Amino acid sequence: MQTAEEMYYYARRHKLGFNWTPLIGGWLQKRHFKLIEESLLDKERVLVSFIGRHRAWEGQTRSDYNSEPQSFENEKIRYRDTQGFYAYAITTEQRLIYAHWRPLHHDATNIPLSNINNVNPETYLIFGSVKVETFGDYFSVFWTKRVIRQITKMIQQGISDSKDGIMDGRGASEHSTVQKRVQDVRYDTKALYQSLREAKQALDEGLITEAEYEAYKQKLLS
Repeated sequence: MQTAEEMYYYARRHKLGFNWTPLIGGWLQKRHFKLIEESLLDKERVLVSFIGRHRAWEGQTRSDYNSEPQSFENEKIRYRDTQGFYAYAITTEQRLIYAHWRPLHHDATNIPLSNINNVNPETYLIFGSVKVETFGDYFSVFWTKRVIRQITKMIQQGISDSKDGIMDGRGASEHSTVQKRVQDVRYDTKALYQSLREAKQALDEGLITEAEYEAYKQKLLS
């Protein structure tokens, strides 16, 4: 995905949040995704996109959170604590991008997935939030608990993919399995060709008949 339209409809089709602002929710959300589209590099693609209510922790450090009655880790995020609907995307360049459009203020932030230290979901009866902690940024995404669980898995999957260096939605363990299967296929193919060469040599030397060679070849290839 590269366009705002694609990102918006991906999130809606997979039920990854929606903007319920009366009358203009869909239009606004596409504006948010448009900022992500404009932030993409030339060959960068979006792997997954989602929508949620954003809670930023701007201008504070971790020590500031811990000095307050409720710390970043322990504070329960509520709808009224959030700062509006945002668009989010995980890309092939190992980035998490989030964006928010307002008529006189356009805000798009990108975070290398390798910089994410902690992903902490909290779910309640209906709603929930996932708190994302990086080296210099702290924020939360708030929405229904089902969506929050999916968002958490996608971020964790992105972090896993960034560690194995292949951003395609698979984790390191799955890549290891796929690589082993490829190696097994290569080994089996090599053994197959070796058997065919030996059978052809036996045919050329008159040790087996043409019919026996064809039967053996068919057996190997079946």
